[in-house]
Amino acid sequence: HPYAGNFDDGNAVESMQRLMDIINANGDSNKPIHFTEAGYGHGGWSNVPALREIVKHAVSQYAWQNAVMGITHQQNFYYFTDQMGYYDMWLRSRQLTPAAVALRTYTGFVKGQQQARQLDFGSLEAVRAFLYPGKERHVIVMWTVGNYVPADTPDPTSEVTFTVSAAEVERFDHYGNPLPAEVKDGELKLTVGTYPSYLVLPA
Repeated sequence: HPYAGNFDDGNAVESMQRLMDIINANGDSNKPIHFTEAGYGHGGWSNVPALREIVKHAVSQYAWQNAVMGITHQQNFYYFTDQMGYYDMWLRSRQLTPAAVALRTYTGFVKGQQQARQLDFGSLEAVRAFLYPGKERHVIVMWTVGNYVPADTPDPTSEVTFTVSAAEVERFDHYGNPLPAEVKDGELKLTVGTYPSYLVLPA
């Protein structure tokens, strides 16, 4: 989507669906789609808060593309842009960018999983969540929709509750760090913020 706001707004999803309609109408639905590059505006490589914000847009984009268009981890070519042109997504000088770490975390969790399915949280319209089913585990990536959040402003959050049969589950932040996830009486209550987190469940 050609602006530096939340990727997962309705127009972006509708645009992807229209692309799929064109592809299907031309008889090419059996061919894989490859995503080669993405760019996001930022205030320069020394602006860490701005680079962290790109985490939201990047993970959101790849999750929606997987769910709507079936673009898998193997079909993404992870590239990044700045005002000087194209650079490898993972490395700038000798350091990984925040978005690079987040995308590496994302690809690690979804690798080998099936195509994502969007989860519906009903009245909690701000919550975005995608289930990646798998033979050995299920992975849910979730976040709360929100545009740029100033550094001195609390992160907008939503409370969600899952009913789970597993006695133990795992949860991680967008950099792969463990987060608390305690199951009590078959329920798991979580606070979801604008940065993506991962819930890992036994299959």
